[in-house]
Amino acid sequence: MQQYYRLGDLDNCSGKWTALVYCLSLKTKRFSEVEEIIETREKTKPHIWFFRSPEEAAPHWKELFGNLDGQE
Repeated sequence: MQQYYRLGDLDNCSGKWTALVYCLSLKTKRFSEVEEIIETREKTKPHIWFFRSPEEAAPHWKELFGNLDGQE
């Protein structure tokens, strides 16, 4: 199989093949089983957002957007 260089990483598409096999395997199961499997899989994935308290967020916000203070 060919390998592709995308977005700074060498990608051999194995993740895409895994996703395809996973999808096809779900097609052979009952709907109730599929719901349970997907729900379990979603719970094991890490959350995509990083939550900060206002005290933690303030320095980070200032670092990113501090140069915009007073500008309109």
